[in-house]
Amino acid sequence: MLARVLVTLVLTSLLALTAGCSDSTGGATDGSVAADSGQRADGGSSADGATPTDGSGSLDAALSGCGPGTYPCGPYGSKVGDTIDNLTFKGFFDPNFLCRGAGAMKPDTATPREISLGHFFRGDSRCPGSKKKVLWVFVSAGWCHACEQQMAQLAPTYNAGQIDPAVEVFNVLFENTPPGTPATEAFAKTYIDHHQGTFPMAIDPTFKTRVYFPINATPLNFLVDLDTMKIFYAVNGADLQGIGKAIQDHLAGR
Repeated sequence: MLARVLVTLVLTSLLALTAGCSDSTGGATDGSVAADSGQRADGGSSADGATPTDGSGSLDAALSGCGPGTYPCGPYGSKVGDTIDNLTFKGFFDPNFLCRGAGAMKPDTATPREISLGHFFRGDSRCPGSKKKVLWVFVSAGWCHACEQQMAQLAPTYNAGQIDPAVEVFNVLFENTPPGTPATEAFAKTYIDHHQGTFPMAIDPTFKTRVYFPINATPLNFLVDLDTMKIFYAVNGADLQGIGKAIQDHLAGR
């Protein structure tokens, strides 16, 4: 069956991880959110005072082009069931990530490169032999304890090739440490080195991802279908058991 999802993630060690987070970290497939142990100690936000984006028309502006083979056209939104905007970042990753699976990635941390969600779109058709159907976006911060826990489990599992070949992981780091410090390339390199993460990683110093979750509910994990770029699951917190089940259910229903 296609859904050989997260062999270690869903069965054993991650049960302990999810138990260690706040019990308000359950999945929110309706687009609602719940705070977890990654909440900032001061309860504040580096984006305090900024105008929230409601996920309607303003999300459309960032996309320069859409259409068959390019990227799905809007409208775009930020909730489960919505098509996600073609967000663009700078980051570090294996230049051949579309054609390499988990366990074979060799990220280039020498020079940051531009990466967008459009790079993942229909990855199975753009790289012969690729089976990637789901994008797992993991938004984190250096100050977030729950994010550290998730990375400590996810990175070695991914590096060992124990992720379903239909799934790609994309980590977006929006703040360094202490809280309120925008993510930098230097910190991202340190973050990668510390966790030995090999999946694509980007920084979001202007907090583009804010429209998808409140800052006091970090980490954000959401799943995107790579054929449609629609969000089909979202959860605030390191609910890796719930994420694994959502991936299994989605792939089984394709």
